[in-house]
Amino acid sequence: MSNPFSQVAVVRLVNRVVGPDGKRVPHEYMVGGVAFWIDEYLDVPAEYAELLIRQSMYKIDPVSNRGDYRLGCERFGTPMADVPVAETLRDELIDRSLLSPQRQKAKPTRFHNPIRRMDALKIADPRDGDGAFAGEFGNRK
Repeated sequence: MSNPFSQVAVVRLVNRVVGPDGKRVPHEYMVGGVAFWIDEYLDVPAEYAELLIRQSMYKIDPVSNRGDYRLGCERFGTPMADVPVAETLRDELIDRSLLSPQRQKAKPTRFHNPIRRMDALKIADPRDGDGAFAGEFGNRK
């Protein structure tokens, strides 16, 4: 299966988000530490287009895992229809309205993520021994 992103040099990304006044709502995206503000559209290399489209996800279907995106691209076959800004202002990506009534009532689960305590770690002090920080070799310059 060929990758459609590798066959096109430059593509046009279209901002799909429309405010109540009918004007496009600009959004900021980043690739390689460079910020892109997309008001109406932006022409970018295909490699960057894929990253920017994925960053623009605002909703995900919990059944099919299909995402909906703020950016559209005709060349890649992504939706181009306007999206109201109110729909993109969500607290979470998952679309709970598509869940069963029992799962809609359940609160989101917080996963346990233990935090390492500093007192349990041995912190390397460069004044002890060879003067190297952890992960370094030789003297610090």
